Amino acid sequence: MPSNFRFIKYGDPIRATQLGVEKGNIALGIFIVGQAKNNAPFKDGFLRNSIQYKTLRQGSRGGFPGLKEVVKKPNELIVGASADYAVYQELGTRRMKAQPYLRPAIEMSRRRIQPLLRGVFDTEMKRETK
Repeated sequence: MPSNFRFIKYGDPIRATQLGVEKGNIALGIFIVGQAKNNAPFKDGFLRNSIQYKTLRQGSRGGFPGLKEVVKKPNELIVGASADYAVYQELGTRRMKAQPYLRPAIEMSRRRIQPLLRGVFDTEMKRETK
């Protein structure tokens, strides 16, 4: 008796989703770091050079001291600066006006998150179903 079944390869959507999240976090981290570096006040470049991102899989970009313990989940992205005075530049003090560089970069990335992640997920799904 002949069979009427056809097998179609669908790939592994769970794996594709995981890869999409990881690669999306990396792309988003690169974007936010670039924007934050453009926004950062410049005197000697130390603050700009200390801005970096961290994901669990990729590790730190630039040597975030102590962030190994902070990022515990595969879908987490941490962006910040390791310069001692970074928080004072961002938030200001009672004697110094704030010069935010990181928060505007994050706000700008919010408009880009959906199209960026959609592109990464589509690429991973296509790759997985080949």
